[in-house]
Amino acid sequence: MPHSSKIVLVIVSMLSCITCYSQNNTSPYSVLGIGDIEGSYNNKYSGMGNASIAMREPGTINNSNAASLTALDDKFFIMELSLRWKGIIYQGAGLKAPYNTTADIAVKRTNIGFRINKKWASSVGLQPFSSANYSYKAKKNVEGTDEYLSAYYEGTGGVNQFYWANGVQVNKHTSLGVTTSFLFGSLNQSETLVDNTDAEVLTTKKNVYLRNYYLNFSMQDQRQLNKKWKMVTGATYSPKTSLLAETINQLYNSSAELLKEDELTNSRFSLPSVFNAGLAFTKNNQYTFTVNGQFQNWDELKHKGVNYKLVNSNRLSIGFQNSNKQKNYFGETFEHHMFQLGLYAGKTYLQVYGQNLFDYGFSAGFGKTLQSGLGIYTSIEAGQRKSNSLNLLNESYLNLNFTFSYRSIWFAKKKYF
Repeated sequence: MPHSSKIVLVIVSMLSCITCYSQNNTSPYSVLGIGDIEGSYNNKYSGMGNASIAMREPGTINNSNAASLTALDDKFFIMELSLRWKGIIYQGAGLKAPYNTTADIAVKRTNIGFRINKKWASSVGLQPFSSANYSYKAKKNVEGTDEYLSAYYEGTGGVNQFYWANGVQVNKHTSLGVTTSFLFGSLNQSETLVDNTDAEVLTTKKNVYLRNYYLNFSMQDQRQLNKKWKMVTGATYSPKTSLLAETINQLYNSSAELLKEDELTNSRFSLPSVFNAGLAFTKNNQYTFTVNGQFQNWDELKHKGVNYKLVNSNRLSIGFQNSNKQKNYFGETFEHHMFQLGLYAGKTYLQVYGQNLFDYGFSAGFGKTLQSGLGIYTSIEAGQRKSNSLNLLNESYLNLNFTFSYRSIWFAKKKYF
């Protein structure tokens, strides 16, 4: 196939996936803030507990650290597509089967990576940043009376992230990176009031449209300790960012007639500064042991609502990978297959009724790359998001991750400038 045809095919395939994102899992806590913020990088390293800040390999795109792009081969492009099936069982608050389970499958990432010159590599991609999907019933007091009406709440939407990541090798050991993202999306909430006869009285719809640029700065440093051992250190930092918000409130009567509409354009929602650090040791270019730490400074935002607030969060992840290398018909080394294990634990950014929510679990992964350039990586994550209170909902979840990659010659000859 001509190279121009390959490029067109790759771009069309990526763009076609933009409409594939979906979120069907009911997530009660996604009513807070901008929804559930994605905690996984949804890449090859999901089986290592997402401990990937210090990982760098020529055959995969590590979207957690742009500096790792300088490890990509200089004659190839890589295209990746990640999907995730997620099943959740909720416990607490009087929930019983079959109303306490939910599941869905969604595209979680699509991107392409390639070298631009000897020291500069780049990647372009699209992935979800946060998602909201909830539905619940509550009682609402009619102001100035002792009367209560039933209120039905539904919410959908989320924020997507379109990004351009660049890594530059500044010397033999060190690479620096920057990821420039555009965050965009909407959060849609409806409140329907019904009287004692279950007849609709009023419906209020709130649509919040969010957008802004988002930056992430990164580095990696690689050292050969001796003939057997190699060490890589990595770090990333995202500064505090405010998302511009346009809010439209609409009030409808029981006949679906618009009674009132208000528009607020000067509001905003802030994202905290985020710091990640990682360390990886690799023996004989086969066995890798890695550890990651993350800190999110939500306290600086002082964001809170009725019975909840957003607090500082942290996460510790450790991972192991056994990678078997072989040579392809170009005479170049590639990863024939690999096996991964991982553990992770941390405090989330949600505090509800004074109770912190914690997230912890384990993971395992397996992958195989064919000489044709096609790679398939699968992983499983099993964990819990819970508090110490029996009055709050706890989540037991199971994630099945699938990443498909295709690696092929970008140019027959090097065309660096």
